Amino acid sequence: MSLPLIDTSPTSTSVGARRGAGLRTVADLTRYPSVRGEVVHGEMRGRELGFPTANMAQDAVGTVPEDGVYAARVIIEGRLYDAAVSVGDNPTFEGVPARQIEAYLLDVSLDLYGKQMAVYFVERIRGNVRFEGLESLVAQIAADVENVRHRLAA
Repeated sequence: MSLPLIDTSPTSTSVGARRGAGLRTVADLTRYPSVRGEVVHGEMRGRELGFPTANMAQDAVGTVPEDGVYAARVIIEGRLYDAAVSVGDNPTFEGVPARQIEAYLLDVSLDLYGKQMAVYFVERIRGNVRFEGLESLVAQIAADVENVRHRLAA
């Protein structure tokens, strides 16, 4: 029995996934920890900072790695995307009710609310840090995104 192919056409993937990442079937991703769940509305902080994220529902199932920022592959409706993913309680902000999984999909802008999303954690970039201000947080997110882009393109 063969596993289904992932749509890796230029219209459905980010630049890094098209540049020889070699992922053609779901089986190629199974070596990574993963979680699957519904995309839900969040606090909109990512959008306000210029990095809109797909927030995973709290009842997601799978294996979530330790808190931090990750280079990840995300599958939504059979399409593969590169993503920078944050796992944790967002230490810069007060009152975050629970551990969050937030995926910033590189080079796409999609309405994902209510859709099922699978996140495959490819590589840990760094641990979570509390930032003193939004300017330093935004600068670090931008650096993280470039780091993720580079690592997933390799």
